[in-house]
Amino acid sequence: MNSAFENLLPWLKSEATVDPFLADQLLIPAAFAEEPSIFTTSNVTARLQTMAWVIKEFLPIHITILGREGEPGTIKVSR
Repeated sequence: MNSAFENLLPWLKSEATVDPFLADQLLIPAAFAEEPSIFTTSNVTARLQTMAWVIKEFLPIHITILGREGEPGTIKVSR
């Protein structure tokens, strides 16, 4: 089975709004949005946690990740 397809299956089976590869990429546009952003991911990754930390070092923003690494999670971004 293809690796990309294997990574897609857990997300398709979940109720998450984005896959783990998109979750960290959405942090930057969410940080500049005027309204709070909330989305879910099928897998909290170390990269997501690192991106949240880096963004908070440069912007006065609140990023909350509810969930443990390797598990589904909810991400909240607000000013």
